[in-house]
This record gives sequence, C-alpha cells and structure tokens, in this order.
Amino acid sequence: MLASRLSGMVLPASMKYIGDEVFTNRNYSLLKWIALAIGVSTLVQGVTGFALSQILGVAAQRAITICERMFKTYRTASDLVF
Repeated sequence: MLASRLSGMVLPASMKYIGDEVFTNRNYSLLKWIALAIGVSTLVQGVTGFALSQILGVAAQRAITICERMFKTYRTASDLVF
C-alpha cells in the first residue's frame, strides 16, 4: 500500500522536472528517463491496486464465512432450546 502511494507521487513530482530541466534548460535527453519513471510508477500502481483488491476480497470472504458459521451455530442452539 505504501508503494502504491509513493508511486502516485511520481507524476506530480515529474512535472517540476519536465518544466525546469527539459523545457527551460532544453535538456531533452532527460525526457525519456522521466517518461520511463512515469511508466514504471503506473505499472507499480496497477499491480499494487490489483493485489490489494485481491487481498481484501479474500479477507471479506473469510469474514462472511465466519459470520455464517456463527449464525448457524446460534440458530442450531436456539432450535434445541425450543
């Protein structure tokens, strides 16, 4: 999750370098490295977002299963009382 948040900061930070170094100082060779960093950070965000959704999905399913078992146990116990 931390990697996703940090990679989300690459695009806003890169705009400063594009403006200052590439356009002002005419250092166009730096542009390909900035574009590569933006591309890598986008991939990192995609992978971490997918992994987080999978982890949360498994945890939610486990919580639902536990609640169902607790309800079945409660229902079975209350049926025996009556």
